[in-house]
Amino acid sequence: MRMTIMAAMTVAAGCLFAQNPADDPGGWTKAKWGMTQAQIVEAYSGQTRLRDYSAPKPHSVLEIAGISIGTGPPYKASFSFDKASRLSSVLIEPATGMSGTGSVASVAKSNLLTALTDKYGLPQADTPIPAHDDYGMHKITYKWTWIFPTTVISLNYVDYGSSMSTGVTGITYLSYRLRQTSDAL
Repeated sequence: MRMTIMAAMTVAAGCLFAQNPADDPGGWTKAKWGMTQAQIVEAYSGQTRLRDYSAPKPHSVLEIAGISIGTGPPYKASFSFDKASRLSSVLIEPATGMSGTGSVASVAKSNLLTALTDKYGLPQADTPIPAHDDYGMHKITYKWTWIFPTTVISLNYVDYGSSMSTGVTGITYLSYRLRQTSDAL
């Protein structure tokens, strides 16, 4: 009986975190959860730039351009901060933006999925979700997620098929504390 309970507890603990907790990035590269804007600027010594507040993501005040990940297109990282001005999320997207021609988005998706799987192991994959966007265009959304004690990494890819020859790709690194708060709402 005791062995059965121990086995059940081991399986439950394994299901709680799909990835090895030792691999938890605690942020993205040098940017760790809870860092201030000044600490991130210092950590990336001269690579960061202030984001134009008229841009679509006013909550992301810092970004780094020209990031290389695998053999795909160049990427950029946008850093977002919570109300206490501490790092809460990082968005990685192709340098041209999350939207692009189908080939750019598809290559980015394949490249990023391979890079993340190589680094963190197999993700949890959501079932592809067919839907229509706000303009009535058919789309299929794919999502892969890696969950760690302090970090949730999500790779999202929206495929519009041949109707627009476009796609959307992006990775979000999110503080698990923030994820728990948004799930509770």
